[in-house]
Amino acid sequence: MPKSIKKSVLSLSIGGLLILASLMFAGITSFATGSNSQNAASSLSTPVLSSVSNTDTGIKISWGKVTGAEKYRVFYKNSSGVWVGIVNTGSTSYTWTGAKSGTKYTFTVRCISADGKTYTSPYDKTGKTINYIAAPKISAASNAATGAKITWGKVAGAAKYRVFYKANGEATWHKAGDTTSTSYTWTKAKSGTKYVFTVRCISADGQKYTSSYDNTGKSLSYIAAPKILSAVSLSTGVLVSWDKVKGAANYRVFYKANGEDTWHKAGDTTSVNYTWTKAKSGTKYTFTVRCITKDGKSYTSSYDGKGKAQSSTFTTSKGFKGEVKNGVVYIDGYLIANKTYPLPKSYGDGITSAAQSAFNKMKEGAKKDGITLSIASGYRSYSYQNKIYNNYCARDGKKEADTYSARPGHSEHQSGLAMDLNKVGNAFNGTKEAKWLAKNCYKYGFILRYPQGKTNETGYVYESWHFRYVGEDLAKKLYNGGDWITMEDYFGFTSEYC
Repeated sequence: MPKSIKKSVLSLSIGGLLILASLMFAGITSFATGSNSQNAASSLSTPVLSSVSNTDTGIKISWGKVTGAEKYRVFYKNSSGVWVGIVNTGSTSYTWTGAKSGTKYTFTVRCISADGKTYTSPYDKTGKTINYIAAPKISAASNAATGAKITWGKVAGAAKYRVFYKANGEATWHKAGDTTSTSYTWTKAKSGTKYVFTVRCISADGQKYTSSYDNTGKSLSYIAAPKILSAVSLSTGVLVSWDKVKGAANYRVFYKANGEDTWHKAGDTTSVNYTWTKAKSGTKYTFTVRCITKDGKSYTSSYDGKGKAQSSTFTTSKGFKGEVKNGVVYIDGYLIANKTYPLPKSYGDGITSAAQSAFNKMKEGAKKDGITLSIASGYRSYSYQNKIYNNYCARDGKKEADTYSARPGHSEHQSGLAMDLNKVGNAFNGTKEAKWLAKNCYKYGFILRYPQGKTNETGYVYESWHFRYVGEDLAKKLYNGGDWITMEDYFGFTSEYC
């Protein structure tokens, strides 16, 4: 055979082998878009794709079961228009985790032999197409100054996001809000509640979901940042007050002086008030508060970064104006002396003329009804209250004494506006005098200062004998038809020792 012919035959032989090898490889991993080539005659039905959908981990391709099929091969079409095999599976669905968000994919499925070497069915040449948008991955859920802050990674192809929440282990997801950002602060979170958050991509108009979501979500025990009510200068120091935070174990108070940037620790407390005794005269202070764990080692909330500047005026939680005059706190014009707000040591010199005059009128009114009234204990100085309180502490212990006796400086008796009538003690409860007073004292400008069942508001147990003069207008409001309202509840302030 001539050399030229030998070379031609050899070239054809080698070329044929290469083509055959190429076709054999295509039979296992890929095939041209317009081809239906296979290593054996097709004998089974073409798999019918039922759905292609975005899931939290990738793209899920599902198809109907083909009778006689041993296995299936899933393909996607690459940018060159070639079908590329992804996986062989015995199932009728597959979730592809290699998809890239923001990319358009087309999928098809073909039956194959058990060893994966032979196609046993045709395939849908059109396939099923989807624009893949990945489920957002939440990176953090944290307590912010104004609510619960959820943060996630940017998703390629996403126009917008919708944030969802579940509370205290419930099964249903609820909408929190929509955003184009990759973070969202939900301001409606309730302190002391355990939440789980997730995020889903949505269309620009918010009418359609364009991705799946992480059903496990990100958990957060939400503790609100304390809302500071006031920072006022008293004779005992700067009194910082804030609203009670549900779920908070302890609080830490911070201060900044003269506009500096750094917050400094003032002290820790379980109360919603803190008196800082180290303030320097002539220095302007700003205060903030943060929730902490019981052992004080970790923060459990965010804080108000702006803080509350030290002032002689403030607003209560019910919107009433408070002010400090010569170390004495007045709210809506009424002198306040309780566990939160003390009086200066030097304040007071006896029952005020207004209180004494009102009592005299009440005494006469009671006499007409056959009731005799007398003042068992009226004005008490700081030093005298100190003596009484210490005696009670020695007898019953400080914790018990605090439930019925005021510490020095915190007694209403020092204000000259309060008085114990007839008999001090539980023996007075239920007497005709006690009943008459509870029903009629408001007519003369007096209030039952420590009503029954209001210890959590006043800080003291029920005292049927203790009355405070406030004037007839306020007394009538607090009487409330016999269902007494406390000053603390009406005006919106606390009664807790710092």
